[in-house]
Amino acid sequence: MKAADLIKQYRENINPPYGRKDAISVSGTLFLLIAIPLTVILATQAREPTSRAQETVKSQMAGAAEEAQNENLRLLQLNSQLAQAAPAQKGKILAGMKSVATIRKSRLKALLDKNPKEAERMLLPKEITATLPAELQSSLEQPVTAKGTLEILAIDDFPKKEADNEYFLRTAAERFSLYPTGDFKIKAGTDIKISGTALDDKIVFEPDKTQVSNVLGETTGDQKVVVLMVNFQNNTSQPFDAATASTRVFTSTNNYYKEVSFNKASLSGDVVGWYTMPINQTCDYNTLLTNAIATSDPYVYFPNYSRIIITFPVSGGCGWAGMGTVGKWGISTADGNILASVSWDLASYFQPSVIGHELGHNFGAGHANFLECGLESIGEACTEVEYGDYYDIMGTAGYMGHFNGKFKETFAWFDPANVQTVSPGTSVMIYPIESASASLQAVKVVREKDENNNPISWYYIEFRQQTGYDTSLPGTYVFNGALIHYYESYDTYLIDTTPNSSANSYNDRIDSALAVGNTLTDTAVGLEISTVSKGSGDLTVSVNSIPIPCVRANPLVEADPSTAYGNPGSKKSYSVTVTNNDNSPCGASTFSLTTTNVPSGWTAAFAASQLSISPDASATTTLDVTSAAGAAENYYDINVTATNQADASYKDSETITYVVTADTQPPTVDIKANNSNGPVTIAYTTAATLSWTSSNATSCNASNGWLGSKGTTGSASTGRLTSSRTYTLTCTGTGGSASDSVVVYTGKIGDLNLDNSINIRDISILVSRWASGDQTADLNSDGVVNIRDISILVSRWGT
Repeated sequence: MKAADLIKQYRENINPPYGRKDAISVSGTLFLLIAIPLTVILATQAREPTSRAQETVKSQMAGAAEEAQNENLRLLQLNSQLAQAAPAQKGKILAGMKSVATIRKSRLKALLDKNPKEAERMLLPKEITATLPAELQSSLEQPVTAKGTLEILAIDDFPKKEADNEYFLRTAAERFSLYPTGDFKIKAGTDIKISGTALDDKIVFEPDKTQVSNVLGETTGDQKVVVLMVNFQNNTSQPFDAATASTRVFTSTNNYYKEVSFNKASLSGDVVGWYTMPINQTCDYNTLLTNAIATSDPYVYFPNYSRIIITFPVSGGCGWAGMGTVGKWGISTADGNILASVSWDLASYFQPSVIGHELGHNFGAGHANFLECGLESIGEACTEVEYGDYYDIMGTAGYMGHFNGKFKETFAWFDPANVQTVSPGTSVMIYPIESASASLQAVKVVREKDENNNPISWYYIEFRQQTGYDTSLPGTYVFNGALIHYYESYDTYLIDTTPNSSANSYNDRIDSALAVGNTLTDTAVGLEISTVSKGSGDLTVSVNSIPIPCVRANPLVEADPSTAYGNPGSKKSYSVTVTNNDNSPCGASTFSLTTTNVPSGWTAAFAASQLSISPDASATTTLDVTSAAGAAENYYDINVTATNQADASYKDSETITYVVTADTQPPTVDIKANNSNGPVTIAYTTAATLSWTSSNATSCNASNGWLGSKGTTGSASTGRLTSSRTYTLTCTGTGGSASDSVVVYTGKIGDLNLDNSINIRDISILVSRWASGDQTADLNSDGVVNIRDISILVSRWGT
């Protein structure tokens, strides 16, 4: 029964005036009818993913990785079969390889979306892909270097308090989806150059190797906005009209942006639609963008706008409330290519708080989060609470507080006098952030610097007052002290200066401001921030240094390559780098290196099993891993651990992978005579020494001047030759066969010095070897140099 029906029923059955008991009954029933469903809704919205769901996701990722491993091995096995197959069999084997490669590519793409680092581990190195048939190359990963503009899409799921970013690279010719294997903290609109591995238009790469140039953005002035109201051929609902949409964007949201930017930014433009797209209901942003642009194009001249808002109805929701490009994207329209930001807002969430939030992403802002550090304000064991800042529109949904000081600085809404960096030993007076001022409104304090002394993280300190859009902020604590945000590269994090003040997370956060007389102490970097006093419209804060104690942290272990491919019994080398993350007062530490999970019959040895490393420095050694001669084709994971000997509780591990494969490299063979590639000439009835080496071969066979099975490496004598011969050796492996030959010529009988003339010099050589068994001078091969040999030589004199 609805509340309105209940009231009607009471009015029909109870004659007014109602008694006190009746009023209580009505009120109580209404409370149950309204509060219980609302509680269920809120509980559902706030519910985090269950551990079972998380385990399911992990299991799915592990299964996908295992399938990719199997497909890699199958592809290499088929390649080995192809190399040895008869011509009539090759077509069938190649067809099988194409099928495996196609399935494998699809699986790797799906794994990229879930776990880029694991997907990268499954990629074949270029040395392996180069051995696979040309017909497969379009289905295989390829090394790539690309340069262009970084585009970011921020995806917001406010009910679940979850968010995600998707990254793209817009080059002069095409657009790639980017999959960083670690933290990627570069602003949208930045021109970057990356090197990685491409699967079609998807690139997986290591973010710390990204090269950065300039940053683009327009966040001041009147922003020309077009709102596209679109629906679907199987959902033609129109949840609100154009006038309502216009009010929400160009009145409510515009008023907000004008206030928070000190009238430096405003919104104006048009609302068009509803237009029905020729597609069924979808939540895919690319499909929505393409079809919304195409459907609206006859009615919109897109070059007139720099901001596009798409709103659409979806039955059942999308798993997100809105999403927005971080900065502007290159977009193709019938009117030509334009550079514009885009936000996608579900019609059910099309309210100023969500519209303003997604526009914040469009302007270049990340999220306003909360840093939860338990009993500390800041420390090593902190977690990030997405949307956890109640005082910023980029934080908790529903509140339209001012952008914090960092975002206002990023958007160029502050004048130079409004924000400044202060050093320890400074006391400053700051003024409210809500109103335009010629005075100081935000203070920056450098928290950390890199090895080149460049700042990499900051504290931002600001002062809020109960005015304008900040009037309805939760609680009153925020207006009685300094709000402090931590910033590193994209998102901001509200610092709780009164940690664990309440078991209730909401109450614990709303008193985060640093009240007068209180101090935020950051022992890790030796900083103290204190609120000294508060006036009627100002706040005085001080920043000071304190001694820094030794603070140890887990080291970082990295391996290059993380995955290596080798034949059974072969040695593969990994470069292992250890970074000491202790702070400088700790001094240098010695880290011991160990391996675990090494298969039986394998060896794993470090060039140096201990490394002495200073804080914030790294050292590298080599780990050689040799697989067992009989190792089966498979993926083998070995754990590499670095342990700080000063305190063994501080350690880190990295997994390296050795993939044992059947050798598909074509064999090579090299045969020599008397250490020469030939041809060589030897004296009549003498012998030459043959020597040979091969690679990627399992057997070798002799032909022409010699016969029989030979080892893959070795040497042999030709025996005494009385005629010239060619010696051929053919070696075979899983990658095919290869042959090499060497020619051995014999000189004329009696030409002992091989000058092609029989004369006194040859007589001299023969006499010098008289009565010996020298093969060169023993012309009749009777085992002794004597008068018979001189007779043979004289009979050929002068020839």
